[in-house]
Amino acid sequence: MRKSLFCVFLAVLSAVTGFAITTQARGAAAVTASAAPIRAAFYYPWYPETEHWATHYTPTLGRYDSSNSSVLATHVAEAKYAGLDAFISSYWGHGTPTATRLPLLLDAARAQGFHIAPYYEPESMSPEPTSAALKLDFDALANTANGDSAWLRVGGKPVLFVYNTGTQATCAAVSRLKTASAQRFYLDLKVFNGYTACASQPDSWHQYGPAADYDRQGNFSATVSPGFYKFNETAPRLTRDVTRFKADLATQVASGAQWQLLSTFNEWGEGTSVEPATAWPSASGKGAYLDAMRTAYLGSATSPSPTVTATPVGTATATPTATVSKTPTTTPTATVSKTVTATPTPAVTTTATTAPPTAPKVTKILTFVEENHSLTQMQSGMPYVYSQAQQYGYADNWTAIRHPSLPNYLALAGGSTAGVTDDSAPSVHPVSGRNVFGAAISAGKSAKSYQESMKSNCGLTSTSPYAVKHNPWAYYTQDRTNCSKFDVPSGTSTSGNLHNDIVAGTLPNVGQVTPNLNNDAHDGSLATADAWMKGWLTLVYASPDWRAGRLAVVITADEDNGTMGNKVLTVVLHQSQSHHIVTSGLTHYSWTKAMTDVSGSACIGAGCNASNMLSAFNLPV
Repeated sequence: MRKSLFCVFLAVLSAVTGFAITTQARGAAAVTASAAPIRAAFYYPWYPETEHWATHYTPTLGRYDSSNSSVLATHVAEAKYAGLDAFISSYWGHGTPTATRLPLLLDAARAQGFHIAPYYEPESMSPEPTSAALKLDFDALANTANGDSAWLRVGGKPVLFVYNTGTQATCAAVSRLKTASAQRFYLDLKVFNGYTACASQPDSWHQYGPAADYDRQGNFSATVSPGFYKFNETAPRLTRDVTRFKADLATQVASGAQWQLLSTFNEWGEGTSVEPATAWPSASGKGAYLDAMRTAYLGSATSPSPTVTATPVGTATATPTATVSKTPTTTPTATVSKTVTATPTPAVTTTATTAPPTAPKVTKILTFVEENHSLTQMQSGMPYVYSQAQQYGYADNWTAIRHPSLPNYLALAGGSTAGVTDDSAPSVHPVSGRNVFGAAISAGKSAKSYQESMKSNCGLTSTSPYAVKHNPWAYYTQDRTNCSKFDVPSGTSTSGNLHNDIVAGTLPNVGQVTPNLNNDAHDGSLATADAWMKGWLTLVYASPDWRAGRLAVVITADEDNGTMGNKVLTVVLHQSQSHHIVTSGLTHYSWTKAMTDVSGSACIGAGCNASNMLSAFNLPV
């Protein structure tokens, strides 16, 4: 009786609001199903860069490349076999590998009548993305979604899931995101304590907590996880059990929730995948978990998978709690249902037979050197830089050579401190021998050093806030001619030498950037240095060199503050990097080695025997 009355309520709601329930058929004979949910799995397109992506389990496809079109076609076919309607694909912002691969995934989905919605994850960072960064990302997503039939839509709007967690698990963040969305997206946010009381509500809510086998958030969502066994842990947080998984799927299907979600299709680092693996084979070849999903979602092992192009319309007024529970703790006052028109199609079997494409070679490295702070100080005091480190890659066991500043800069540039133990000017410490800048030029490659606030090329004396002790090229007496041409004032992130080279795609093969004393955290704060770096990285991420994959960016510090044995944070940003933490021991001489490798010149000094930074980060050169 309650169900009949509810259907009448929905009919009245539809008539009053004028909401259209739209679908996109995939064939001649359409099948109409009432109150059909959207079934989607969280998906991760960050392979093979992620370092620990299959420690406990091995996918049947092996360690694949997320840019490989055959791999993507296989994943889509497997998802359709399991009865899924869409992937919710991890997205880390404009210019990242996940953004580059989104169009490839949409292509694969479009070819098989499948659908994709991004999972916007920068909102989990601290601090949150600025309004400008949100606009850049949301504009890029809206442009990609425009007219693309493979993008999952609700009421005509492209769906965008958001991983708003940590400091962004607030009602204020909901308002921020809705403002940034500007009515362009159907927003589905992650729940948090008190989310039901927010005055501003998104279109829907979900929970992402794969350590729980089943989660129900009222009529918004019901999510199932097969298990959770993180790569660096010795015991699972959620032990895999196919019998339990089947029972959870049955509970999910019976829930009638609008979004019936799966955590996850292929997050191998956390061991939550349902993608076929050697650890859970089956007679179908699709694996025990996809077989279980097919039975639960499609009703039989041979039923074809429908494709859903319409999703719930209207606004749900439910107030589910954020508690992870197998039953809802509150009863929604209304549920939004829908009619799905879909055409069954045969399951498509695709095999990845081609080799993964070769990653673009790194031919340019641009290095920014900060000042006098340890690894832990930079991690806590430079939240933007550290968020980029976590997203791409960083070394947590990188040590400088000695104290004070100048010996470290000489070590970077020349593979030796040249016996220098203080910060005196070039007139006191003229250095002979080769350096990475001159070596690159001699090898027919390009090199530039960009010095902020330097008055003229190759400045040999300090004019605060420019400090010559932070400009190693100026000390090499045998290379003064090159220094006078290519050791240049940097300018600002809006004009000048560095800005122009970034925008034009004419950065050198070997490049070093030295902030002035106010912006390198020497005299100014880490917060100031962090904001300064953000301005430059925003410019870099939009540059031709970055988009082509030929540029890697390194951020390091000359020395620590004397508290961590000279251990400093060293960040490596490149499209090939994703959540890559290098724990092996590296030093400034590892950078020296990398610079000569990139330029194809002979190794210099201690760089000849140093651990190779490029090898440690698997950077292709």
